[in-house]
Amino acid sequence: MPIPIADENPTHKDHKSHITLWLIIINVTVFFIFQIDLSNLWRDGLSVMVSDKSIIGFGLIPSVFWGDKVLPNDIFAIPSDFSLLSYMFLHGGLMHLISNMLILWVFGDNIEQALGKFRYLLFYILGGVAAGLLHAIIMSATDGPLIGASGAVSAIGAAYLLFHPRSHIWLLLFWFIPIKIPAWAAIGAWFAYQIYESALGSDQTVAWWAHIGGFVFGIVYIIWFNRALISTDFNRLLNRGSKNNPR
Repeated sequence: MPIPIADENPTHKDHKSHITLWLIIINVTVFFIFQIDLSNLWRDGLSVMVSDKSIIGFGLIPSVFWGDKVLPNDIFAIPSDFSLLSYMFLHGGLMHLISNMLILWVFGDNIEQALGKFRYLLFYILGGVAAGLLHAIIMSATDGPLIGASGAVSAIGAAYLLFHPRSHIWLLLFWFIPIKIPAWAAIGAWFAYQIYESALGSDQTVAWWAHIGGFVFGIVYIIWFNRALISTDFNRLLNRGSKNNPR
Protein backbone atom coordinates (compact mmCIF):
# COMPACT_ATOMS: atom_id res chain seq x y z
CA MET A 1 0.00 0.00 0.00
CA PRO A 2 1.20 3.63 -0.62
CA ILE A 3 2.95 5.33 2.30
CA PRO A 4 2.07 8.96 3.23
CA ILE A 5 5.02 11.34 3.18
CA ALA A 6 3.31 14.70 3.77
CA ASP A 7 -0.06 16.41 4.09
CA GLU A 8 -1.37 19.83 3.21
CA ASN A 9 -2.74 20.47 6.68
CA PRO A 10 -0.31 22.65 8.65
CA THR A 11 -0.62 23.01 12.40
CA HIS A 12 -0.71 26.37 14.16
CA LYS A 13 2.63 28.14 13.91
CA ASP A 14 3.07 28.13 17.69
CA HIS A 15 2.33 24.39 18.04
CA LYS A 16 5.24 22.06 18.80
CA SER A 17 4.59 18.34 18.32
CA HIS A 18 6.76 17.24 21.23
CA ILE A 19 4.94 13.96 21.97
CA THR A 20 4.98 12.86 18.34
CA LEU A 21 8.67 13.65 18.11
CA TRP A 22 9.47 11.77 21.33
CA LEU A 23 7.45 8.73 20.24
CA ILE A 24 9.48 8.62 17.03
CA ILE A 25 12.74 9.04 18.95
CA ILE A 26 11.84 6.20 21.33
CA ASN A 27 10.87 3.86 18.50
CA VAL A 28 14.05 4.63 16.56
CA THR A 29 16.24 4.32 19.67
CA VAL A 30 14.77 0.93 20.61
CA PHE A 31 15.32 -0.33 17.09
CA PHE A 32 18.93 0.79 16.71
CA ILE A 33 20.13 0.17 20.26
CA PHE A 34 18.23 -2.95 21.32
CA GLN A 35 17.15 -4.75 18.17
CA ILE A 36 20.00 -4.73 15.66
CA ASP A 37 23.74 -5.09 15.53
CA LEU A 38 24.87 -1.70 14.26
CA SER A 39 27.94 -3.25 12.68
CA ASN A 40 25.64 -5.08 10.28
CA LEU A 41 23.67 -1.99 9.29
CA TRP A 42 26.27 -0.74 6.82
CA ARG A 43 26.51 -4.18 5.24
CA ASP A 44 22.81 -5.09 5.06
CA GLY A 45 21.18 -1.67 4.67
CA LEU A 46 17.39 -1.79 4.47
CA SER A 47 17.41 -5.58 4.88
CA VAL A 48 19.24 -5.46 8.23
CA MET A 49 18.05 -8.27 10.54
CA VAL A 50 16.65 -7.66 14.02
CA SER A 51 17.45 -9.71 17.13
CA ASP A 52 15.14 -12.71 17.54
CA LYS A 53 15.54 -12.51 21.31
CA SER A 54 14.25 -8.93 21.43
CA ILE A 55 11.19 -9.86 19.38
CA ILE A 56 10.39 -13.00 21.37
CA GLY A 57 11.14 -11.51 24.76
CA PHE A 58 9.28 -8.22 24.30
CA GLY A 59 6.79 -8.94 21.51
CA LEU A 60 3.16 -9.88 22.12
CA ILE A 61 2.84 -13.65 21.63
CA PRO A 62 -0.86 -14.59 21.93
CA SER A 63 -0.32 -18.15 23.14
CA VAL A 64 2.07 -16.88 25.85
CA PHE A 65 -0.11 -13.89 26.70
CA TRP A 66 -3.08 -16.17 27.45
CA GLY A 67 -0.91 -18.54 29.48
CA ASP A 68 -1.18 -21.53 27.13
CA LYS A 69 2.59 -21.65 26.54
CA VAL A 70 5.77 -20.40 28.20
CA LEU A 71 8.98 -19.08 26.72
CA PRO A 72 12.27 -20.98 27.02
CA ASN A 73 14.33 -20.19 30.11
CA ASP A 74 17.18 -18.75 28.06
CA ILE A 75 14.95 -15.97 26.71
CA PHE A 76 14.90 -12.79 28.79
CA ALA A 77 11.29 -11.67 28.73
CA ILE A 78 9.07 -9.23 30.57
CA PRO A 79 5.80 -10.43 32.17
CA SER A 80 3.40 -11.24 29.35
CA ASP A 81 0.82 -8.65 30.46
CA PHE A 82 3.36 -5.88 29.85
CA SER A 83 3.96 -7.11 26.32
CA LEU A 84 0.77 -5.23 25.42
CA LEU A 85 2.89 -2.10 25.83
CA SER A 86 6.37 -3.23 24.84
CA TYR A 87 5.36 -4.77 21.51
CA MET A 88 4.41 -1.42 20.02
CA PHE A 89 7.97 -0.07 20.36
CA LEU A 90 9.59 -2.94 18.43
CA HIS A 91 9.92 -3.36 14.67
CA GLY A 92 10.78 -6.22 12.37
CA GLY A 93 13.09 -4.32 10.04
CA LEU A 94 14.18 -0.90 8.85
CA MET A 95 11.39 -0.56 6.29
CA HIS A 96 8.83 -1.55 8.93
CA LEU A 97 10.17 1.19 11.20
CA ILE A 98 10.37 3.83 8.46
CA SER A 99 6.82 3.26 7.20
CA ASN A 100 5.28 3.45 10.68
CA MET A 101 7.25 6.54 11.66
CA LEU A 102 6.37 8.31 8.42
CA ILE A 103 2.67 7.76 9.06
CA LEU A 104 3.04 8.92 12.66
CA TRP A 105 4.93 12.03 11.57
CA VAL A 106 2.40 12.98 8.87
CA PHE A 107 -0.75 12.43 10.94
CA GLY A 108 0.46 12.79 14.51
CA ASP A 109 1.12 16.53 14.66
CA ASN A 110 -2.47 17.41 13.75
CA ILE A 111 -3.92 14.95 16.26
CA GLU A 112 -1.54 16.10 19.00
CA GLN A 113 -2.63 19.68 18.36
CA ALA A 114 -6.32 18.73 18.46
CA LEU A 115 -6.23 16.52 21.58
CA GLY A 116 -3.46 18.15 23.57
CA LYS A 117 -0.25 16.44 24.63
CA PHE A 118 -1.45 14.26 27.52
CA ARG A 119 -4.68 13.09 25.87
CA TYR A 120 -2.80 12.46 22.64
CA LEU A 121 -0.23 10.27 24.38
CA LEU A 122 -3.00 8.39 26.22
CA PHE A 123 -4.89 7.93 22.95
CA TYR A 124 -1.78 6.56 21.24
CA ILE A 125 -1.00 4.08 24.02
CA LEU A 126 -4.61 2.91 24.37
CA GLY A 127 -4.84 2.50 20.61
CA GLY A 128 -1.80 0.22 20.67
CA VAL A 129 -3.21 -1.78 23.60
CA ALA A 130 -6.59 -2.19 21.88
CA ALA A 131 -4.85 -3.31 18.70
CA GLY A 132 -2.77 -5.85 20.58
CA LEU A 133 -5.78 -7.21 22.46
CA LEU A 134 -7.84 -7.76 19.31
CA HIS A 135 -4.91 -9.51 17.66
CA ALA A 136 -4.41 -11.69 20.74
CA ILE A 137 -8.11 -12.59 20.84
CA ILE A 138 -8.47 -13.41 17.15
CA MET A 139 -5.09 -15.12 16.89
CA SER A 140 -5.16 -16.67 20.37
CA ALA A 141 -3.35 -19.89 19.44
CA THR A 142 -0.57 -18.14 17.52
CA ASP A 143 3.04 -18.58 18.65
CA GLY A 144 4.38 -15.79 16.45
CA PRO A 145 5.13 -12.44 18.14
CA LEU A 146 3.24 -9.27 17.29
CA ILE A 147 5.51 -6.22 17.02
CA GLY A 148 5.29 -2.72 15.62
CA ALA A 149 3.64 0.65 16.16
CA SER A 150 1.09 -0.07 13.43
CA GLY A 151 -1.85 -0.57 15.80
CA ALA A 152 -1.27 2.69 17.65
CA VAL A 153 -0.59 4.50 14.37
CA SER A 154 -3.85 3.09 12.98
CA ALA A 155 -5.71 4.81 15.82
CA ILE A 156 -3.97 8.08 14.89
CA GLY A 157 -5.02 7.57 11.27
CA ALA A 158 -8.63 7.02 12.35
CA ALA A 159 -8.62 10.29 14.27
CA TYR A 160 -7.13 12.10 11.28
CA LEU A 161 -9.90 10.71 9.08
CA LEU A 162 -12.59 12.01 11.43
CA PHE A 163 -10.93 15.40 11.97
CA HIS A 164 -9.59 16.17 8.48
CA PRO A 165 -11.27 14.00 5.81
CA ARG A 166 -10.88 16.64 3.08
CA SER A 167 -7.20 17.38 3.69
CA HIS A 168 -4.93 16.26 0.90
CA ILE A 169 -2.15 13.75 1.53
CA TRP A 170 0.96 13.09 -0.52
CA LEU A 171 1.63 9.37 -0.96
CA LEU A 172 4.47 7.41 -2.49
CA LEU A 173 3.01 4.87 -4.87
CA PHE A 174 5.40 1.91 -5.24
CA TRP A 175 7.76 3.90 -3.00
CA PHE A 176 8.81 6.39 -5.71
CA ILE A 177 5.74 7.84 -7.53
CA PRO A 178 4.26 10.83 -5.60
CA ILE A 179 0.48 11.24 -5.78
CA LYS A 180 -1.92 13.54 -3.92
CA ILE A 181 -5.38 12.39 -2.82
CA PRO A 182 -7.92 13.37 -0.11
CA ALA A 183 -7.43 11.84 3.32
CA TRP A 184 -10.84 10.15 3.26
CA ALA A 185 -9.90 8.27 0.08
CA ALA A 186 -6.41 7.28 1.23
CA ILE A 187 -7.34 6.20 4.74
CA GLY A 188 -10.64 4.65 3.66
CA ALA A 189 -8.89 2.56 0.98
CA TRP A 190 -6.26 1.50 3.51
CA PHE A 191 -8.87 0.32 6.00
CA ALA A 192 -10.84 -1.52 3.30
CA TYR A 193 -7.62 -3.28 2.34
CA GLN A 194 -7.08 -4.38 5.96
CA ILE A 195 -10.59 -5.86 6.07
CA TYR A 196 -10.06 -7.62 2.74
CA GLU A 197 -6.71 -9.13 3.71
CA SER A 198 -7.87 -10.19 7.16
CA ALA A 199 -10.84 -12.02 5.62
CA LEU A 200 -8.60 -13.57 2.99
CA GLY A 201 -5.96 -14.58 5.54
CA SER A 202 -3.30 -14.80 2.84
CA ASP A 203 -0.30 -13.17 4.55
CA GLN A 204 0.07 -14.21 8.17
CA THR A 205 3.22 -12.11 8.60
CA VAL A 206 1.13 -8.91 8.63
CA ALA A 207 -0.95 -8.12 11.72
CA TRP A 208 -4.16 -7.23 9.91
CA TRP A 209 -6.30 -7.61 13.04
CA ALA A 210 -4.04 -5.30 15.03
CA HIS A 211 -4.45 -2.64 12.34
CA ILE A 212 -8.22 -3.09 12.41
CA GLY A 213 -8.30 -3.06 16.21
CA GLY A 214 -6.34 0.19 16.45
CA PHE A 215 -8.44 1.86 13.77
CA VAL A 216 -11.80 0.83 15.25
CA PHE A 217 -10.64 1.92 18.70
CA GLY A 218 -9.67 5.31 17.25
CA ILE A 219 -13.08 5.80 15.63
CA VAL A 220 -15.01 4.79 18.76
CA TYR A 221 -12.81 6.81 21.14
CA ILE A 222 -13.01 10.01 19.11
CA ILE A 223 -16.78 9.77 18.58
CA TRP A 224 -17.32 9.05 22.28
CA PHE A 225 -14.92 11.54 23.87
CA ASN A 226 -14.07 14.17 21.24
CA ARG A 227 -17.11 14.46 19.03
CA ALA A 228 -16.92 18.25 19.04
CA LEU A 229 -13.64 18.03 17.11
CA ILE A 230 -15.02 15.83 14.32
CA SER A 231 -15.40 17.43 10.90
CA THR A 232 -18.81 18.75 9.91
CA ASP A 233 -19.04 16.07 7.20
CA PHE A 234 -18.93 13.22 9.71
CA ASN A 235 -20.92 15.05 12.37
CA ARG A 236 -23.71 15.51 9.85
CA LEU A 237 -23.77 11.76 9.26
CA LEU A 238 -23.71 11.04 12.99
CA ASN A 239 -26.54 13.48 13.67
CA ARG A 240 -28.58 11.97 10.86
CA GLY A 241 -28.03 8.52 12.31
CA SER A 242 -29.15 9.71 15.75
CA LYS A 243 -32.38 11.15 14.32
CA ASN A 244 -33.12 7.93 12.46
CA ASN A 245 -32.59 5.88 15.63
CA PRO A 246 -34.37 7.75 18.46
CA ARG A 247 -33.98 6.36 21.95
